[in-house]
Amino acid sequence: MQPEVDLFKVAITLNAPSVATNPVRISGGVVWYCPPILCPPLGGWKPYANVTLDVYVDGVKYGTVTTGSDGSYSAELELSYGRHEIMVYYPGSWKDSPAQAKAYVTVLSPKEYQQYQEQNLLLYGLAGVTIPLLVYAILRGMKK
Repeated sequence: MQPEVDLFKVAITLNAPSVATNPVRISGGVVWYCPPILCPPLGGWKPYANVTLDVYVDGVKYGTVTTGSDGSYSAELELSYGRHEIMVYYPGSWKDSPAQAKAYVTVLSPKEYQQYQEQNLLLYGLAGVTIPLLVYAILRGMKK
């Protein structure tokens, strides 16, 4: 029996919002490491095209997605409300290693999501307006 040898290392990225409403949009990319002997002079990470990835939600297979010619992928997931673990998994092959990436997302109803956005706008919007106004008031007071 021949030992299994990983010739190429594979890496996956996964971009997912921490808070979302349906559909939850995920995206990312897959790259493989081409060693210097095959990709002279220095080798490097190359996009992995036409690779099928398994998408898992809370440990259960949700479906698959295939990378494009540039190694990127995207998908929309319909999930129940609450917190979920999303994992994108490449099982590997005879020539390369398996890889995975995980992200966590909390899915809110449209009304809850709107409230969440309004609270963040209020919180960060006020900071963005209040701090410059405060600095202006201090500088103006120093001129007098």
